[in-house]
Amino acid sequence: DGATGLARFIAAADGAVLAEVATGPKHDRAFLDPATGLIAVMNADAGVITLIDPATRQIAGKIAIGTSLEFGVANGKGGAFVNLEDAAMIARVDLTARRETGRIALPGCEGPTGLALVAGGTRLISACANGVALVVDAASGKVLATLPIGRDPDAVLVDAARGLAFIP
Repeated sequence: DGATGLARFIAAADGAVLAEVATGPKHDRAFLDPATGLIAVMNADAGVITLIDPATRQIAGKIAIGTSLEFGVANGKGGAFVNLEDAAMIARVDLTARRETGRIALPGCEGPTGLALVAGGTRLISACANGVALVVDAASGKVLATLPIGRDPDAVLVDAARGLAFIP
């Protein structure tokens, strides 16, 4: 909840709040990293990724990125990629070591928001506010394609079974 600065654990059966963790205001995305078992919460204003241990429901660490964070996605190997909205870049993050390891430039992209990892973890799709989506090689950081989309998207949703990405 970006307004209150709380990440909440909610029971699926009845909607009861099981725990609240103070992580800071204006969150944009949270994801579970299967390799570390941690939940990563993107704090847009502070430029910080807050890591939560779902077993203890406590903060397990923080990673300072230093710029406005948007969507993040786990790579399944203890790492992640995070869109940096005001820098037009994607940060590479090592969740295990709890540090940023590099950045990928997004030329021609203004205000990257939505982000997805596709093609077996080899490609990133970053949706940009200026009406384009960039397809990026996850290993090299090379932009492989620029696709026209609608302006001001806020997500990239993936249907892996059909090999499709949707950008609302």
